[in-house]
Amino acid sequence: MPATGLLLDPAFRLHHTGSHHPECPERLDAIEQALRQRDLLQRCRRLTPRPISDAELLRCHSQSYLHTVRRDGACGRSELSTGDTAIGEHSEDVARLVAGGVLVAVDGVLEGSLANAFAAVRPPGHHAEPERGMAWSGC
Repeated sequence: MPATGLLLDPAFRLHHTGSHHPECPERLDAIEQALRQRDLLQRCRRLTPRPISDAELLRCHSQSYLHTVRRDGACGRSELSTGDTAIGEHSEDVARLVAGGVLVAVDGVLEGSLANAFAAVRPPGHHAEPERGMAWSGC
């Protein structure tokens, strides 16, 4: 019987958004602890994330947005210049790993090797638009 896939990787904790941001690395610690306390962690199949390619990202985001993310990260900004998205030194790399990991989970479900999947990821990306990250910055 296919298992539930679990996307929860230590690298996701490297996305730092500042000390006053509600979306913080400790959120993943709490999720992992809750799964462990309920004996669910060992019942899941841990998934290994992979970085998403530019070609895959361009299915959702524009080339100009990808350029903005790279530029803003290289400049050491604490927020994307598009506004509303706090970033840190590793945010782009972590976001690429998260997005690729979600594709690994979806592929597992579609191929039938997983019954379903839970993605405990950060940055979450659920508000993203083609030209903006849309995550509350708290700034």
